[in-house]
Parts: sequence; C-alpha cells; structure tokens
Amino acid sequence: MDPKTLDLAENRRCMLAGELYYAFTPDLTQDRTRAKVACNAYNTESANGASRRRLVELWKECVIHPLASTHPLMSPLTHLLQHHP
Repeated sequence: MDPKTLDLAENRRCMLAGELYYAFTPDLTQDRTRAKVACNAYNTESANGASRRRLVELWKECVIHPLASTHPLMSPLTHLLQHHP
C-alpha cells in the first residue's frame, strides 16, 4: 500500500468497514487530532462542573457520525443533541 497513490475515500471506506486501511493519511490524522482536542475539552469541563447544555454542546464536537435513531433508548439523547439552541 503506497500512501502517495492512496484513494482517501476508499481508505476511509475500508476503515469504516473494518478492513485493512492505512491509518496515517492526512485526513485521518486530522480527525484524530480533532477528536483528541474535543474529548479533552469535554473531560476538562465535565470535571469542572459544566452545565448539562454545555456538555451536550461539547459532546457534539466529539462525535462525527450522528447517533442511530432506531434504538428506543437513544431517542431522548438524540433529541437533546439535535434540538438545542
């Protein structure tokens, strides 16, 4: 697998499918950095007693993919994450 000729979309598809992929592409590295910063912000503010609204805002920064709405236990959480001002 040559990183210089790698199709980034196909590489991401392989990753999401649980197949062999190259982890050190610029887009995946950027995603990991973004997730690290977002998770650190969430953990810091959570430990310092941030409001529930603020924690929901920070959680939305941590996740890329929307929550599955098919699971009945997820519907209240999905509502909180999608409908706040």
